[in-house]
Amino acid sequence: MPLIAARIYSPEECVERAQALLTVWPSAAEVMRSYTQLIQYQCALLHSQLLSLKGEPGELLENTDFAYFVEQFQEFLKSCEHFEQQNLAQAARAVSAKSRDYLVDVLLQSWTDSDREEQSLELFFARAFWQAVLQSWARECDAPASAAAPSTCPYCGRRPVCGVLRPEGDGAKRSLVCSMCSTEWPYRRLICPNCEQENVEQLPIYSAEQCAYIRIEACDRCRTFIKTIDLTKDGRAIPVVDEIASLPLTLWAEEKGYTKLQRNALLL
Repeated sequence: MPLIAARIYSPEECVERAQALLTVWPSAAEVMRSYTQLIQYQCALLHSQLLSLKGEPGELLENTDFAYFVEQFQEFLKSCEHFEQQNLAQAARAVSAKSRDYLVDVLLQSWTDSDREEQSLELFFARAFWQAVLQSWARECDAPASAAAPSTCPYCGRRPVCGVLRPEGDGAKRSLVCSMCSTEWPYRRLICPNCEQENVEQLPIYSAEQCAYIRIEACDRCRTFIKTIDLTKDGRAIPVVDEIASLPLTLWAEEKGYTKLQRNALLL
């Protein structure tokens, strides 16, 4: 089962899409403004020597001097000190002032516990850092699908943050998008990516009239859900951007008693 050669969206395209969604999701405006700034800070890492490293994530962490990551993380935090949202700017300054050993612990925790629901400003910055790094690494490496369980990323092993329906023939093909490295891989449509049950009567799908191209795909067995972006209905959508902007849908699903399969690393 090969990986999908999904389009790699430029930071400029992501920012443009985020700005376009401000009128669609006004309640998520503050989140989207912070997101567009964060994209720029992550983009700065693309010019870092850190991203010249290639290989499997586990091998890189095992064979690389971790102090090197700390130095790059500190540079990333300095960029984040320019956030317009003052609580984020102040938090970035506070984390940047911590000791080297403390920053090592934060980076390690954010790496090893990336799927946990716990979130703090420190982990927010660390996960945003790793996301930029892993996205770059994943683009340079080929990972066989057998490297991970079908419902987890074949490159870095993280859970999916959203699904995508892409046009194929007269229908659409489903894939999942990694919450960290944005790797995309095929996944069957009528199955829960959490508990893998296939009873369609327990797999309800919800959507809102204002954004019919975004589906809440829930499971009444394990009570989890994932948002899927249907590109056959809106080809302008950028899955990782539209997933964040549609925060009201996430809140709606949680009010109905469902738990998001994987929280977005860029949301506090």
